[in-house]
Amino acid sequence: ASFSTAWRNLGIAYFNIRHQRAKARSAYERAFRADPADARLFYERDQLWKRLGEKPERRLRELSQRLDLVETRDDLSIELCALYNQTGQHHEAAELVSSRKFQPWEGGEGDPLGQHVRSQLALGRAAVLKSDFTTARAHFELALTSPQNLSEAKHLLPTQSDIHSWLGCACADGGDRHSARRHWSAAASFKG
Repeated sequence: ASFSTAWRNLGIAYFNIRHQRAKARSAYERAFRADPADARLFYERDQLWKRLGEKPERRLRELSQRLDLVETRDDLSIELCALYNQTGQHHEAAELVSSRKFQPWEGGEGDPLGQHVRSQLALGRAAVLKSDFTTARAHFELALTSPQNLSEAKHLLPTQSDIHSWLGCACADGGDRHSARRHWSAAASFKG
């Protein structure tokens, strides 16, 4: 009854083999109660909650209560960052993604960079709404970068047209028509 791995494995079997979602959740709850210090188990339970459609606010509340576990894993940190972005807490997302040295992990390629871009775009759009075009431009320019702490570079295929489009708007509204045209042209002519 107190062996967390058995409960974890049962949860996986209930979900993947038997398709009994409620029993899978119950088994994972038992597993985590049996070993509340297991960060991998905490991450897997959160992934199950996500697949079961648990509200982002609930998942965020749960992860926020166990920052000691979140801080030990890149995948948990990125989930927390994504939840911040999903719930409109873009400053918190940007702070988290910029404060951690990420290591590439299988299946996580692009996740840190994606959350970096998402938070910077959201912060830039918020600055545009406040007519703070200098701040907006800084956030959009930052979205075009790949900070070293993320340990990954931008892939050549995904478009950055949305970033260039917003950057063009911030430049135009800030009075820099030449830069605006350059960014809009980059947005319109992107070929991956």
